[in-house]
Amino acid sequence: MIGDLLLLFGVPYVLTSLIWLFQKISGSLGPPATYFRRRVFGIVFLLILLIVVCGLVVLVGAMSSSPDGRTAASSALGRNIGKFVFIELPLIYWWGLKTEDGFLRAVFVPYSSLTPQAKERLITGKLATTNKSNK
Repeated sequence: MIGDLLLLFGVPYVLTSLIWLFQKISGSLGPPATYFRRRVFGIVFLLILLIVVCGLVVLVGAMSSSPDGRTAASSALGRNIGKFVFIELPLIYWWGLKTEDGFLRAVFVPYSSLTPQAKERLITGKLATTNKSNK
């Protein structure tokens, strides 16, 4: 499970860190550059997730056609699929889709259509709150 999360989050992190380094050298850091890196992170993440899910489907197909269907490998595969569905997918949802500017939403939503609150989170890293009781 930890290896899956390291693969899913580590490879896009390294790639976007290299993009950040090139943007830092060229002096083009800012909110649009941050959103671009988030979008690249989401695209690479989805590609790796697609490969992992396709691999699990192929493994399930190979296990079901094996002559001795109940092997230790098939039970380990079942445990890994259960961990993926009940632990990793909720984590992916929490980090990728919870907020408007999450890395998975960034794949499908252009920077120009973000709300001002989402753009502010890109700049400051936190959402500014307004105190309605003082009005």
